Amino acid sequence: MGGASIEKHVDYAVGSLECSMTNEQLTAKFVDQYIGILGEKRTDKASEWCWNSEEQADMGRVKDVL
Repeated sequence: MGGASIEKHVDYAVGSLECSMTNEQLTAKFVDQYIGILGEKRTDKASEWCWNSEEQADMGRVKDVL
C-alpha cells in the first residue's frame, strides 16, 4: 500500500458482549483453530464434546477427546 494508513472504527467487535458470536460462528472458529492440530475427526469430536459439556460427568475427560 505504499506506506498508506487505513483506519476503521468498530463500535463493537464480533465476540464482544454487545456483538456476541452465534453458535455457528463459535463452532467455525473452534474448527479453524484446531483442525490443523487435531485433524477433522478429532476436531469434530472435541467440538461436539464441548457443546455438550454440561452433560459431562467429569470435565477432566476432555483430554481423552483431544
